[in-house]
This record gives sequence, structure tokens and C-alpha cells, in this order.
Amino acid sequence: MNKEKGFVTLIELLLGILLISIMVIFLIQLFISHSGVIGSQKAQISADVAARSALDEMGNKIREGKLVLPSVLISGNTYTTGLKTVVVQVPSIDSSGVAIPSSSDVVVFTNPLGTTNLLEIVSPDGSSSRPGINHILTNKVLNLNFTYNNADLSQVTTVDIDMSSFEAVSKSQKVFSDKISVTLRNK
Repeated sequence: MNKEKGFVTLIELLLGILLISIMVIFLIQLFISHSGVIGSQKAQISADVAARSALDEMGNKIREGKLVLPSVLISGNTYTTGLKTVVVQVPSIDSSGVAIPSSSDVVVFTNPLGTTNLLEIVSPDGSSSRPGINHILTNKVLNLNFTYNNADLSQVTTVDIDMSSFEAVSKSQKVFSDKISVTLRNK
């Protein structure tokens, strides 16, 4: 056979196309599998950030506490300190953020039974500049437990918070668990 310089045969051309097709298929599969891993990692980070943010908020407010209260009535609802709820008395603040000595606000963190919500409720004293709050810190709580260093709530100086949260990823859940110990500073 006579082959002129610079030309390729049909078989060489088909083999080249086949090799390029195999490489493209491999790269597409690699991309798809990595995008699944990246999605899973993003979900884990999202769960971590949501839980850490909620834990930080609870820790900061409880740290301000003077006293862990047995219960409080806010807007017709009674909140009782226990495994799923903590009620903390914190100093009221004036408009410059300075504590008002003879006045107290109440902060409640609760995970209502049968929900994945973590609620933060702040009930300020009339003389306080602290805003009243009733909102969901996160709606991805799997488990939340408060434990106290003394059975007598008036003697509690430390609150331990153990929390697990989740983020749904395709057919599974990514779970983040953490525990912090918070000491009441104004005890």
C-alpha cells in the first residue's frame, strides 16, 4: 500500500476518536463523583457552622447569667429548666450596654419536644435596653441536652450543653456533635 506523508488512515482516525471518547467519559465520571463529594463536604460544613453558631450564641448569653431559674412565664408560656430547656437570669443593660444593678432580664433556650428547632427567647425588664427576642437559632437539632453542676438550681455555676445537628445530603444526613461547658460569670 502506498501511504503518502501527512495523511492518516481511516483506522488511525477511528482509533484516535475512540481514545479521546474514553478519556472524555473518564473525565466526566471523575467530575460527577467529585461533585458528589464536594456537595457532601458543603453539607457537613453547613451543619458544623449552624451548630457552632447556635452553641456560641447560647454560651455567650448563659455566660452573662446571674442565676439559673427553675422556670419562667413569658407571654402565657411556662418554660422550665431541665434537660431540653435552660432559663437564665441575666443583668439588664442600659442603652450603652452597661449593666443595670437592680434589674434583670430572662433568657430561655429550648428545644421543644418533637421538633428540630432550637428557640432563643429573651424577655427584658421594662428598664432594660436589651431587645425582646423570640426566634429560631437553628431548625436542624437532632439532640440537645443541658446538664447542671448542681441539682439545686440556685447553686448552679456551670451549664454543660451537648448538641447534635444535621444537614440533609441527597439520601443521607451529615451530623455535627459538640459539647461546651459554660460558667455563669455574674453569679
